[in-house]
Amino acid sequence: EGKSLKGYNTIFVEFYQVAEVTSVDVDDDATTITLANSACLLGDDEIEEIVIETEAVEEGKSIVSVTRNGEVASLDSLVNGDVIAYAANFGAAEGDTLTNPKEIKIIATNDTVSGTVTAIDKNDDGLYDDVFTIGGADYIIVPGKAGLPAINVKDSLDVVLDPFGRIYDIETNADSAQYAIALKLGTEDNFIKLLLADGTTKTYEVDTAKAKNFTEDFVENKINNVKDVADRVVAYEVSGKTGKITYIEVVSGDSFVDREYKSRTSLVAGNKILDTTPIIRIDTDAEGTVLSNNSDYYTVFTKDDLVNETVYSGYAYKINTTVAFMVITSAGTSFGESSRVALAIDNPAEALTEDGDKVWSVKAYYNGEEQDLLFAANPGEIRGTVFFFETDSDGYVDAIYTPAEGDEAWEKMIDVEDWSYVLWDEHKDIQFVEGVVVEATSNGITFAALDQVKSGKLNTTLDLDDTKADGIVTYAIADDCAAYTYDAGMKTTKETEKYDITSASSIKASNFSAFDNGNGKLNDGIYEGDLMSKATVATAMIVDGQIVAIFAIEL
Repeated sequence: EGKSLKGYNTIFVEFYQVAEVTSVDVDDDATTITLANSACLLGDDEIEEIVIETEAVEEGKSIVSVTRNGEVASLDSLVNGDVIAYAANFGAAEGDTLTNPKEIKIIATNDTVSGTVTAIDKNDDGLYDDVFTIGGADYIIVPGKAGLPAINVKDSLDVVLDPFGRIYDIETNADSAQYAIALKLGTEDNFIKLLLADGTTKTYEVDTAKAKNFTEDFVENKINNVKDVADRVVAYEVSGKTGKITYIEVVSGDSFVDREYKSRTSLVAGNKILDTTPIIRIDTDAEGTVLSNNSDYYTVFTKDDLVNETVYSGYAYKINTTVAFMVITSAGTSFGESSRVALAIDNPAEALTEDGDKVWSVKAYYNGEEQDLLFAANPGEIRGTVFFFETDSDGYVDAIYTPAEGDEAWEKMIDVEDWSYVLWDEHKDIQFVEGVVVEATSNGITFAALDQVKSGKLNTTLDLDDTKADGIVTYAIADDCAAYTYDAGMKTTKETEKYDITSASSIKASNFSAFDNGNGKLNDGIYEGDLMSKATVATAMIVDGQIVAIFAIEL
């Protein structure tokens, strides 16, 4: 029947089928073989069970011959997953069960091949179906076999063969090995719990016939006795047919410590991060030991979650020059070019989450819009504060940092050498500037050094050149600049109404007209105290000479 491709001759029988063994039950009285996914080649009935009674064999009423993988075998050598072709006298069949046939010949195999389909030979003569060239060899499909996926040239396939070397089934694996973290195993054999790249956990059964390295030694010495999660990253494949793991191996990553991520190049320690690279961040316990088994301590990252110019430590698992999986064991919170400040426009108010947890809600301007930031703990009186913030695993703000020189917590979060708090320092990549707004146009904003203004040293005849001597500097306005104002002179009983989102070029410049300092004389400077009532004081974040965020208090 069909075309022989592995040297088998055509056999002539009264009845035979090809089927998959799903179980073999052997006891003193009988051997019962349960079948599934049959292809009925001769005979009309699909057999689901073969029963061979021990007494029938001993008395010669049933003659049984078994060959498995080309060698003489016995009924009890058949295992789950074997594909068998069997020929029998059909007279002993009762419904779906074949019991004690006069003669039965069983040929079994667990043979598979893998490869890419390079050609399909269409045949129309009726002798056999299409011939598929896979990995350089030719194969046909078992006649009458249904339910197989379509086969196309360039497909990469894992093919299950019948005993005559024909395509019986097709297993579909992932395009390439997937990566996960192996969690500690229990006592049940052949099962493994994985923390997947999407942050979920799943327990898989392992097909130990295919994943032959999944031994007791592998479980104990590669997983259960390994402390650090980063040393238990595995590559694995799952059969699309059975859902079982067919390949699993611990992989070694390239470690990197305190290395900076650059968004421009998408590199961490020379490792290329793709948009599709799965990233897992591991939190540590109080002793600093990387936790092994609690999925609550893992956070899913993507490339977009990596902060430019932030220092990371971890492991990169690479395919060629790109990162297929990354584990972050430490992420220092430094602030980079993509960082933005928030501005609290009201003090905190108590609020409840959907789960009934108490948090504190703070109205704030962030990324150019009004938002309610939820704080894990009461931050206190913070209205009017410009700050950066960190969030915990629930997304609640658990730390804020203000751009204040000498603030110990702030300076621990940043590389101070890359920042400037003094107006006339040389331009750095990223700066904070606090000063009096001298001029605001669509081209930029000019600041005067705040301490010169307060000491009365700044004259109204202002040289707007960018010079250190005059304490005057002009910065361009970035296209995505976020600008906020506070109108101190507004007559209102609601303090929050004094805050507004605006454009940087609309910020009011200071009024440098001479005014009375209290002694009856007109003066040409702006002084601290009540007489600064015509000044606009601003705090601005500067990146590469452009203002990306500014908060101006219009006095």
